[in-house]
Amino acid sequence: MQGPHTLRSRSLLLVAVVLIVSGSATALAFGWQSGVRPVKTLSVHDANGRLVGQVLETRDGAAVVAVQVGAGQAFLVLGRNQIEDIPVGNTIPQRVVFESEDCTGEPYAEAFTDENNLFPVVIKTGSKLYSLSGSGQTVQVRSVLETDGLCGQLEFETFASPTEQLADLASEFQPPFTVRAR
Repeated sequence: MQGPHTLRSRSLLLVAVVLIVSGSATALAFGWQSGVRPVKTLSVHDANGRLVGQVLETRDGAAVVAVQVGAGQAFLVLGRNQIEDIPVGNTIPQRVVFESEDCTGEPYAEAFTDENNLFPVVIKTGSKLYSLSGSGQTVQVRSVLETDGLCGQLEFETFASPTEQLADLASEFQPPFTVRAR
């Protein structure tokens, strides 16, 4: 026959085993035992450690972030070694045209309106960001700044809106980009 102390000791041991096993199962279910933890935020930083922005979504291994430019915002797709020329949100890769022969002077964006947009359109050409700054008009084009940032001479007439350069991303952020978790 067992005494009250033996029965009580076995009951306490059984409760301890149940708690340990259930706690381990919970930890394993959430991956905590293996070093996996929840992430509150992901942020992208440049080669100098400067914060580029919080990750809003991912696309084929690249991160989409929002940045403040002037009074508005732009959305950027960041690969490891470059800012991609992929349309996202209000940011559209598009060439910019000029009336000069060397891509200087007032830049224009062809056939754009953003009157109904919550986020005003931002044109990304090479590393530069532009916003629309006036109404569309007929422009005698003599040079074109392509989306890769190269200037070429080309003559034609088009309907375009004046733009204003907001930022040169090459002077703001230096690849490679890295992701940090908190």
